[in-house]
Amino acid sequence: MNSKETSKKKKKKKKATVSAVLNDRSLFAADYHRPSLRLFNQHCDHVMNKYGLQQHHARGKVEEIIPHSNHVKVNIGGNWVTAENIVLCLGSDDPKVPEWIEELPFPLRHVLDTTKKDGPDETQSKVCVIIGGGISAVHKALHLIAADATSTVVVHIISRHSLREQQFDTNQDWMMDAYNAQRSIAKGGKGYPDRVKEFQQQPCPNQRRAIIRRERVPGTIPTALSRGKGGLQEAIRKGSIQWHVGEVERCETNWMESSTITDLLLSTGDTISNVDTVIAATGFGTNAPGQAIIQDLSARYNLSLSPCGYPLVNDNLQWQGHSRIFCAGALAELELGPSARNLAGARMSSERIVATVDAGAIRQ
Repeated sequence: MNSKETSKKKKKKKKATVSAVLNDRSLFAADYHRPSLRLFNQHCDHVMNKYGLQQHHARGKVEEIIPHSNHVKVNIGGNWVTAENIVLCLGSDDPKVPEWIEELPFPLRHVLDTTKKDGPDETQSKVCVIIGGGISAVHKALHLIAADATSTVVVHIISRHSLREQQFDTNQDWMMDAYNAQRSIAKGGKGYPDRVKEFQQQPCPNQRRAIIRRERVPGTIPTALSRGKGGLQEAIRKGSIQWHVGEVERCETNWMESSTITDLLLSTGDTISNVDTVIAATGFGTNAPGQAIIQDLSARYNLSLSPCGYPLVNDNLQWQGHSRIFCAGALAELELGPSARNLAGARMSSERIVATVDAGAIRQ
């Protein structure tokens, strides 16, 4: 057997091995070869151990950022840290809640707000209402019925729309990074898809924001969560979850001597009685994440903001006005597009920031 045939045989064997691993349902799901939670956690642990990330992790609140020409100083709870560059990768901190919550006799919880600890244990609820029809609402509903050992809880999901299935919250075109665009061109393809090129060629931040709104599809859930074993539709058939298309028009509370009875009246004419827990899965407002610190930095150091209040960054994700401050995630979406907030956006952010730092493209 000559070297050419040996090489072909090795490639064929490697391909068969990869195929066998990808088809192992204990490791990957059938749709898009999504890794299992166990495999994903193992991968994260491996990366953290490999690069010693735990030793470089500090928990605290950033109180002030002072950029200089050759470094940036960060105040973390009174302790100052000096860095060559910083990356602002802030999560949304503006939970959106319905106006009628003031009528509730008990605290409303927001599914993405970890700061509110008061109120009864939601896993002990008997009639729970979740406002919102997206993946967070469904995950929370399934979690609550799974945590109910007596199988007596009924979870009501109130959504403005019927159940909407979609694998991703944006078209997959938006997930292509520069590396894969170059691979596409090298193999005779066109590189970035047309919709990405349209976005990149648009100089107006208002028009870019309009494209992001058009292309992002909120309030959807993946098919596996909807139709899979132990998923939403199975719970609806069993009666554990009830899906209401409508809105809460008002809340009525009857005050008894030793308890209260709360009913929610819906726009459909239906009434959900004896509600003891309300959870908002309504996402966040439209303000930029970390609004206070973003506005402060912009005002004090003349860093550019778009009309919508988000940082204006260059191709390298450097905030216009200071080359040592990078933005990632949602804060970089006017450059990266509608997938900036998800894992694909994290990959694209990392790709650009690392390339810039490695190339030494930092103004002194």
